[in-house]
Amino acid sequence: MFCFFVCDTWGKISGVFYLKNITFAYTLIIMVTISFTTAINLNTNQLQVTDTTNYQGQGIPSANVVGILSISNATGVIYQGVWNRPDINPSVSPLSTLVNMPTTNGFITPGVYTVTYTINYGITQYSATNTYTYTFIVPAIDITQEVDGYASTFSSTDDTNYGSPVSMTYLQTVTPPAGSGLSIQTSSSPSIPIEYPANIYTGLYQSVVTATLEYVETDGLILNLVLSNASIPTQITAYSIDTLAIMNAVESFRLNYYGTLGSNKGAANQMASSINIISLAFVAYQLAVSNNDTLLAYQEMVNIYQQLNSYIIPPTTSQMIVPFVI
Repeated sequence: MFCFFVCDTWGKISGVFYLKNITFAYTLIIMVTISFTTAINLNTNQLQVTDTTNYQGQGIPSANVVGILSISNATGVIYQGVWNRPDINPSVSPLSTLVNMPTTNGFITPGVYTVTYTINYGITQYSATNTYTYTFIVPAIDITQEVDGYASTFSSTDDTNYGSPVSMTYLQTVTPPAGSGLSIQTSSSPSIPIEYPANIYTGLYQSVVTATLEYVETDGLILNLVLSNASIPTQITAYSIDTLAIMNAVESFRLNYYGTLGSNKGAANQMASSINIISLAFVAYQLAVSNNDTLLAYQEMVNIYQQLNSYIIPPTTSQMIVPFVI
């Protein structure tokens, strides 16, 4: 008896046994174990598969392999790859074609998604399927800025709920008012607020956060996300409060209101809205003073200041804020 084997390029081992005058022909099919991971970019709402199959360990030349994806949810097939345009060529790159996911109001539609990865090796196809339940809620950046007009200090605190990312690269940057002489400050952790001690300056303070995050869900789904408010920074204006100047401006505003009432009722009605806000803020200011709550007193004076428009001429350059005294 002797045996002659031929290993072809179609994923099979073929051979013929010769025993005396009897010939046995057979084909031995090679079983291939496929593995892959699935990641979703939450900024682009696109899915991408990474082929993690150990082709070399299974004696398979990856150059002879191509793969396609099939993705579905409760509504049906979302994406179906075709063999004449494979989604993955493992010998070139383990990364697949980017697949657009269904969205609702700009976010990926929650639900159960089934991802099947099928490879073609020779004339044989092998598949693996993973099922994922997507319920992730994208965090919203929440920055709290506080100007303390009593102590002449500023703080910027990141209150964003980032959940439990497996990795996070973080940067918060505060840009102080132009011309203030204060330096830009940064923080590399959301748990570390940015603070400017006394004395701060008048003008606009802007807080920008950029966080690069990766999450891995319990079913293995990888979620990648870059959060940033750079396009619309969180900002607040710090004012130098001169209580006497504000009270004089309120009186001028009140007198102008009565003068406008007889000549331009439309303009007077707009002024009446501001007067109402000023009145409520002044009552709150007096209550804060009686309670020795200097921070609230400052904030209420700012509310009054913001209603006075051209009745108070703000400085054209950033000025040091003298600690607010009741």
